[in-house]
Amino acid sequence: MIQDTQKDSNRYVSFIVPVYNKSVIQFKKCLNSILFQNNFIKEILVIDDGSKAELGKEYALISKKLGARYIYQKNMGVSSARNKGIKEARGEYIAFVDADDILKPQAIHFQDFDDKPDLIIYDVIKKISNFSEDKIFSFPTKAVYLKSKELLKYAFSESLINWSVAKLYSKKFLVNHNLCFNESLKQGEDLDFVSRAILSEPHIKYCSRINYVYNFTTSTGDKRIEQDPLGILHDAEKIYKLHIHLLELMPVRMQNKLNQLVCSEAAKELLRITTMVLIKKPRYFIKNHSKFKSYASELKNNLTYNSFYRKSLSSIEKKNILFLYFYGYSRLIYHKLVKK
Repeated sequence: MIQDTQKDSNRYVSFIVPVYNKSVIQFKKCLNSILFQNNFIKEILVIDDGSKAELGKEYALISKKLGARYIYQKNMGVSSARNKGIKEARGEYIAFVDADDILKPQAIHFQDFDDKPDLIIYDVIKKISNFSEDKIFSFPTKAVYLKSKELLKYAFSESLINWSVAKLYSKKFLVNHNLCFNESLKQGEDLDFVSRAILSEPHIKYCSRINYVYNFTTSTGDKRIEQDPLGILHDAEKIYKLHIHLLELMPVRMQNKLNQLVCSEAAKELLRITTMVLIKKPRYFIKNHSKFKSYASELKNNLTYNSFYRKSLSSIEKKNILFLYFYGYSRLIYHKLVKK
């Protein structure tokens, strides 16, 4: 439970925890990890995005016991839940914490707030289920204060820019720049939000210290594809176009190399979406093939790919079922072997 051991003026942060049908054990671990940041807690806002009734009761009970404020809304997605949290937050700063992740003990220090930055960025440790080695994400710099243009180059591959978590946002800055999550996106919403925040030229402070433990599982993304294939395909194309827009802001000398990276990552994601849909919903894929073909053609025309990605995009265009099945099942077998 939140203890009143510090003056209210020291309680800087509203911690926003969106939750939707997550494990009760994970949820409790998440809240307890936030409580370790007691010196900085203004409030903990749990936004239940329409979870099952029995789980909602558990979340509400745990929230009350641990001193968090529980808010229920009908299911509208994680972006809507976070936006609700932003509106309700009373802290000077806002932190997003996903209900299946945790904060490290002493993740925040008093000196982090020196000079009143608009955005504070921390390092992340990514734990991949059934993998023995964790992966640490950080910026390769000793600088403390970073410029927006310096950070944009990290937006083109998995990096700290891809996640809205492990950051503290000045609420005043978010409100003044009308920054909120795009509720129409079902994937890529974090990159979209963070990149818009960075393009608003905040005073950025980088604290090279692991703040956040990201518990990653492939099943979450796979479920989204099963539930709304064309929606996920549309989001993937939006993120690709966002990358192309950010690419235009990069120095000319970097653009060619980054363009290859952007297009290769986009082709890889399209191949993942396509093969999952083909395996799970073959008739759906055949019926909507023109949508997959159109995006594959757009990507193919934008870059000279390596032979694998060129063949992959051609296979999607030409409906080469044999190649797509082979790739898709190879991916599934790999993940099953990893889980063993």
